[in-house]
Formats: sequence, C-alpha cells, structure tokens
Amino acid sequence: ELVFFKDNKVLLARSLPIGSLNMFTAHVRDILPRKKELAEIEAEMNARLAALPLPPEMAGKPLILCGVGGTARALRKVSDKLLGGAERITRVRRMLETDREVLKGAVLKCAPDRLHTFLPGTALLEAVARNYGCTEFRVSPYGVREGYLMTNLEGEHD
Repeated sequence: ELVFFKDNKVLLARSLPIGSLNMFTAHVRDILPRKKELAEIEAEMNARLAALPLPPEMAGKPLILCGVGGTARALRKVSDKLLGGAERITRVRRMLETDREVLKGAVLKCAPDRLHTFLPGTALLEAVARNYGCTEFRVSPYGVREGYLMTNLEGEHD
C-alpha cells in the first residue's frame, strides 16, 4: 500500500499486489534470497512503481518513507542492532553480500518469524525509497490492525 501525504492530506493512495511474502514465494528458492533473486524482486518492484508516478505537488521535495507492518519494524530492529540506525535500508540490504551470516543471526535474534520475508521486504522498501527519492526512513510502531481497531473504537464514542 502506497499513500502519499502532504500537509496531513492524502494526495494519492494505491494498493499494489505485492508484499514480502508474495515476493518471497515468487522469487526465492531458499530461506534467504541470493543476489540474483533480490535483483528479480527489485526489477518487478521498479516496473510496478514506474506505473505510479509521484504526485506533482510532491516533486522536488525531500520525502520520508514511513514503513507500517512487521517487515518494516523488523528492519528497524535489525538495523538498530547492527548499524545504529544509520542508512537503514541500503546498508542492511548490502549485508546480504558482505556479512550474510551476521545478518542472518541478527534477524534470527530480532525477528525470527520474519527470516524468510525480511530481505524480500527490505528490497521492496529500498525500491520504493530509491524510486521516489526518499531521504529518511521512519517506522510506525503500529500496524494496520491496530489502526483499524483504533478507528473502530473511536467510532463507538461518537
């Protein structure tokens, strides 16, 4: 799900038929993807994102990528553990090539239930950040389920 905001107003919202688990299932043969498999995921993402241009009101402005969901939270935990939070997405993704076992160990410690979808999800986030020129990555501590629940509970008090 991609949602573009400006001044707390939604400019564009699109749901794309992709996700960490879908990309894992479609492209990865082992638990952790190889470099070629991640390149396939990134190529598919780039093709899908090319069909969704940035709203004109946002062009040329520094953008923040806000991740919502388990993979984004896992990426934050792993990058905090390994890298101190700097340049999260790209550096974690590159560790697949430079420190594969260290990365695997960190994911197992921080988010073991995300081991198989962690790198496909990181590749998706990296593609979004690169495609739209995002300069910062933030992670919501809440997911879609919590937002749905909060919205419905708020409605009960009206």
